[in-house]
Amino acid sequence: VEFRFLLYFARFLVALLALFGCLIGASLAAMGGEPHFLGACFASVLMVSDLTPNVGLFWYIFIEVFDRFRQLFLVVFHGHLLFHSWPLHFRVGRHLPVGPWLHCFAAIGIIALFKPYPTAADHALMLAALLIPSELVKESDKSFVFLLVGQFFGLSMFPTMRAVWLGRNAGNANFLYNMTLVTVVFGSLLLSGWATSVCAH
Repeated sequence: VEFRFLLYFARFLVALLALFGCLIGASLAAMGGEPHFLGACFASVLMVSDLTPNVGLFWYIFIEVFDRFRQLFLVVFHGHLLFHSWPLHFRVGRHLPVGPWLHCFAAIGIIALFKPYPTAADHALMLAALLIPSELVKESDKSFVFLLVGQFFGLSMFPTMRAVWLGRNAGNANFLYNMTLVTVVFGSLLLSGWATSVCAH
């Protein structure tokens, strides 16, 4: 690892922490000094306390998991996101001038697929970010369009399955989670196919 990169990373980390501290300070000032918002903003996301059905994987897994294994699953589900950044940086991100941008686009996709409380807008942001470098889409596998349609199908069927289960009480949670799996699996395959074309480029 180069010394220049470590120096840049240290400066970036200090600036990021300073900005984060300013935002927390401004939020504390806006809330009259009461830190109740910290639990709603950070603790609830880390502890996955709200198990309302959404487009993500967490809600169904944490409904089904035994309480004694909950902490293990929390560590694994949150921790696996940390293992993607270093290989992406060394394979893609260090190649200037476009490598950091491609690394950022891939990180947007990984976070959109594996965050605790995603929305359809997160998936739309991922798709928009993947389509920006259009030359990579042209060089990607022929299944790119099929995977894109599969992800759109999962996202478009999600409201229908939610209405069948929660509105008409004609189904169960498996109907909704099936569409969640369709969305995440197609999104993961789409992102991995895009990343393969990035590495080959």
